[in-house]
Amino acid sequence: MTLFFTKMPQPAPLIITNNKMKDLKKNYARILILLLGCAIIFTACKKHNTAPKNPNPATVAKIIRFGDAINNNQFEYNAASNVAKITVVTDSVPTEYNITYQNGVPSQLQSARFLFKLIYTDGHLVRSEEYDNNTPELQSMTIFNYSANTLSEQLFYEKPVPSAGLAPQLKYKFETLPNGDISMVEIFLWDRTTGQYNFLGSDRYDYDGHPNPVYPTNDFHILYTIPATPHNVHKITSYDTSGILISVTTYDYIYNSTGYPVEAKRTNTPTGGFSSLTTLTYTYR
Repeated sequence: MTLFFTKMPQPAPLIITNNKMKDLKKNYARILILLLGCAIIFTACKKHNTAPKNPNPATVAKIIRFGDAINNNQFEYNAASNVAKITVVTDSVPTEYNITYQNGVPSQLQSARFLFKLIYTDGHLVRSEEYDNNTPELQSMTIFNYSANTLSEQLFYEKPVPSAGLAPQLKYKFETLPNGDISMVEIFLWDRTTGQYNFLGSDRYDYDGHPNPVYPTNDFHILYTIPATPHNVHKITSYDTSGILISVTTYDYIYNSTGYPVEAKRTNTPTGGFSSLTTLTYTYR
């Protein structure tokens, strides 16, 4: 999903680009592969989970850039240290999103073409709405459901054709550890012929013990992808509908003196295929 960033799925280091969600809906294999890669991105202000404690508050990192040379996310902050603008660079093409806050939480994200409205209840982001600047009609919507103050389900709706109403598209179901890290995500695709969600497969996550610098921007990250997690993802194991292993993705980090990553080498190894390596870099204010 995506608004800005890339409509992708998963927690801890990846990049969000524009226009990926539609591809996800069409291709299950790609959905899982993207799930492998997603991990970094936004959550802003109010937190629903407990972030890792840093022994020295002065060393808490403010992420200003993450990604590689042609696909990355860039963050600018206001005087209150809230994210004021996000620039998403996809295939070297930047898209800027200016952020408006209301009552301490982000209420709108505005780009040159789209407006995203965020609705909160009891401190939780419960719905996001996407509008085209040239029409008042709702174009897409994401619903967030919670259990015991923890995100349990994420539902994506979109117009199948411009003249139609919103229809279900994707659903993610989450299992979360006591520390807030996501242990498993199950992926479902809506079948309009049967009026039901079909199970596509699952991703399971292992973590390192270091704080994820993207976690403080999660309310943005969660809009169209799996939420950022308190710790950095170390390994993602992906399975198909029958529980057969289809790929393993690992992240190998280099950390700075305060324990935050400055580089991550992401290796994706599909079952029966060749491994691919991507190097991601983190820049801080």
